[in-house]
Amino acid sequence: MLGKWYTYTNFGYGKKKIYKIHLTNKNLRKYKKHKVYNGKKALKTSKYWTATQIGKYHGYRWIHTYGWQQSAGDGDYYNLHKFGKHKVLTAAGGARIWVSAHYYRSKSVAKKMGTKHYRKFIYYPDLW
Repeated sequence: MLGKWYTYTNFGYGKKKIYKIHLTNKNLRKYKKHKVYNGKKALKTSKYWTATQIGKYHGYRWIHTYGWQQSAGDGDYYNLHKFGKHKVLTAAGGARIWVSAHYYRSKSVAKKMGTKHYRKFIYYPDLW
């Protein structure tokens, strides 16, 4: 999962464009017990994400993450799967693990695949 990933979407707003995420060992870490702060101190300590658990939902294995200072909500989910000849990083969130985007290793593949749907995933209705 580590590295740069690209998607071509508009996330439900305006014109479609390429978006990038970069997953590294620094911004995706295992859980470590820590104090949750509010206000300005929370902003200073929220540079890391926490991988809290791995589970199987909708027939796929997911890493379930929470923001380092997140105190409410369902967090985000990431899945890595190979569809055809492409590795696909899927980002999802919410109680039903709704897909927000599929990311690919290159900008050209992301643009070609666009907002393709894959079997067994649940998609946010407003974004697709």
